[in-house]
Amino acid sequence: MHRPQSHHDLQSLFERGELMIIICEEDRASFLDELLFMCIRYNPDVSIDLKNHLTRKRKR
Repeated sequence: MHRPQSHHDLQSLFERGELMIIICEEDRASFLDELLFMCIRYNPDVSIDLKNHLTRKRKR
C-alpha cells in the first residue's frame, strides 16, 4: 500500500475497499495533518466520484 498523496489517491483506496492503517509513519501527526489538508482542499464539484462514494457509505 502506498501513502496517499492527493484526494485522488484516497478515492482509489475507497474504490478498492482498502483500509488505511497509520502505524508505520514516523510522524503520525503530520501525516494526519496532510490527510486533513487533502480533505479540506477536496472539491466535490470536480471529484463527483468521491462525493458519491462518501454519500453511498453514509446511507448504508
